[in-house]
Amino acid sequence: PSLRGVATVDKWLLEQVPAERHAAWHERFKQIEVEWLERTTDANPLFAATLPNKFMALVPAGRAADLARQVTDAVRSMALRLAQEAGTQVFGNESAETSHWRTQIAAQLAGFPEVHWAIAAWPQDAEQNGMPDTLHIEQALAAFYPISDAAPGFFNEPLWRMLTGGEVVTRQGGKRSYRKVEVDGAHEFFAPNHGLLYPAVHDLAERTLAAAKTHRQFAALSQHGYRCTLCGEREWLTDAPEQLALPPSGRSQVSGWSKKAGEAGIKKGEHLCGVCTLKRMWPRLFVEQMADVLAGDKPDRFVISTHTMALAGSLARLVKDYDGNIAGQAAALLPQVEQDAPVALPAALDRALRQVRDDTFQRVIRRLPAALDREREPGDQADGEGHVGRKLRQLIGGDRPETYYALIKMDGDRMGAWMAGNETEYQQRFVDTWHPQVRTTVTQRFGSRPEIKRYLESFRPASPARHAAISAVLNNFSTHVARHVIENVFKGKLIYAGGDDVLAMVSVDDLLPAILLLRAAYSGNGDVAGLPGALDLNGLQLGRGFVHLNGRLLTMMGSRATASVGAIIAHHQAPLAGVLRQLDGAEHAAKAHGRNAFCLRIIKRGGGEVGVTARFWDLGNPEAAPLLKDSPAGFMLRLAHTLAHSDFSRRAIYKAQQWLADLPPRPAKDDADWREMVATHLAWQFEKQGGIEALAREAVALVCGGLAPATALPATRQTQREAVALESLLVTAEFFAREGRAFKRPGDSA
Repeated sequence: PSLRGVATVDKWLLEQVPAERHAAWHERFKQIEVEWLERTTDANPLFAATLPNKFMALVPAGRAADLARQVTDAVRSMALRLAQEAGTQVFGNESAETSHWRTQIAAQLAGFPEVHWAIAAWPQDAEQNGMPDTLHIEQALAAFYPISDAAPGFFNEPLWRMLTGGEVVTRQGGKRSYRKVEVDGAHEFFAPNHGLLYPAVHDLAERTLAAAKTHRQFAALSQHGYRCTLCGEREWLTDAPEQLALPPSGRSQVSGWSKKAGEAGIKKGEHLCGVCTLKRMWPRLFVEQMADVLAGDKPDRFVISTHTMALAGSLARLVKDYDGNIAGQAAALLPQVEQDAPVALPAALDRALRQVRDDTFQRVIRRLPAALDREREPGDQADGEGHVGRKLRQLIGGDRPETYYALIKMDGDRMGAWMAGNETEYQQRFVDTWHPQVRTTVTQRFGSRPEIKRYLESFRPASPARHAAISAVLNNFSTHVARHVIENVFKGKLIYAGGDDVLAMVSVDDLLPAILLLRAAYSGNGDVAGLPGALDLNGLQLGRGFVHLNGRLLTMMGSRATASVGAIIAHHQAPLAGVLRQLDGAEHAAKAHGRNAFCLRIIKRGGGEVGVTARFWDLGNPEAAPLLKDSPAGFMLRLAHTLAHSDFSRRAIYKAQQWLADLPPRPAKDDADWREMVATHLAWQFEKQGGIEALAREAVALVCGGLAPATALPATRQTQREAVALESLLVTAEFFAREGRAFKRPGDSA
């Protein structure tokens, strides 16, 4: 990956500088205004993971294996050191001779994390005519391709065949039969050299690594005592070996875990293994590591709380509507929340909160989520709403505070093909990559010659330059653009952004515009005009495959590149592990829908699930900037906004569901009468709602164009695919439009 400008790498570089040059380097970083030196909150880019878990490097062949082992050892040593620090947080820093848990951690983290590596040797030998000897790499590649008479992989590509001697690849006594491409029979146009073998070397490395990952070696770990209460795989950490046999009921007086219950995220009754201890204590360890970049009201632990994200919309309303009345009510809450630790707020909300020059108000807002969590602990109010919860409801106008949050997972489509560059869809001809003047001169002088013409029409193979360019683009997107979209434009927290992968948590009211803008920014192409609501892009501009941000012009993947998004809306008390599994399923459903798609699922706390799956937009004219408001996600946003800002009754949605359940199957793909019947009936159902008739017809058109429900159809409705999809679309939009949620606020006019 390209590591230029990655905050974690820049900070590491500064730490490696000799002491006598540290001040100069630090000043240089300040001059170029790196954010990780300026931000003193958890909005600092150091608080988001940005490094991918896969690396490729060109190294001396003789040192390759040794370097791979050094990397493996360094990563595992780091994990072990952090786990030992996590254990110290639980058991204290007693001497190593008396700490049984240290021995357990060393055994349990042996071989953690898994590391796989592969080496592909670049051919160095040359034949007598100076051409590279490709025999060994062809034999290695052949093991990964079906047995045939054709050469494997790149060696069967038209470009290689053309440059090395004609259409038929032959070997005579282990040697290749070459024919040089010449101009006028005298001047050598091109002779294949070792650099041309890069696609074959890269292909071999990729396939060898994939094979290595399927062969997982592991050593059996002997575990004798009770298991970890979180993973159930490894022994729980103990002060002494004899404690391993203690049942949960007998550990309260001797276990360090019992003494720490309620602190640092350790739950009552938890007794964790080495790996799970590292997971549990990492939020506190990370805050300690970042102490030098934080200022002000620091959190005790850096945790991206699902409850905080659910409350973000409600808290943002309080900050926006701040006045003397709100200030007085908030001040009255301070004694009830002062005991609670401040939480990590979305950067956009944190920035707006800091603009309110009221320290008491800020302290209350930062502690409200933790106070509400404390009130919901077992033994508190039966309805789950205590004194703080009731006061918060009064503050926001009587509505219940939002209890749902959203998760986004985005992945670029066909990145393997983009990197390999071995498919026509992801290639460019040589002649199309040259400057127009060079292209004109070459085609005029040599274009009529068969050998030269074939070369000009050939597709460029993969190269280090191509991979460096793609890596730089993905670095631009993950390091700068994705974080800006999630944290500066919307109320979200970026959890991970490495290359084409993004994992983020956002407020429910920001979900639809967030996935639209993320997808458009990935290609650097999209028109946000017409989207409802006051969407402030904070200086972000898109167009023609580029993004302009903070005075920099950043290259994106372009309109031919696509990405798919999975999105889940869940209650903040739903088990996160289950929600993440649903998120993976949503992303896979989006990919299965034909890529360039999104799958949005709403997991209701009371049971049931609803959502939609659809393409983002049509790629028929990739050069034209898609109008985001006309995409399925944009339509849902407009429909939800219309429903919220009118006298629309939810009863109309329920009535539509009733007659959609009895709707006859659509007889044919091009059945205009069926479309008109459904659209007219839906428009009549909504006839009292201003402007809803046009949206009703647009909804039917989207469903007939391929929009689908997010979950499998019940057997009784397999023939009513369009009816179920339309029902899912309406119910999903209505969810976003509910009172006190996204677009409708007390006192808003239609």
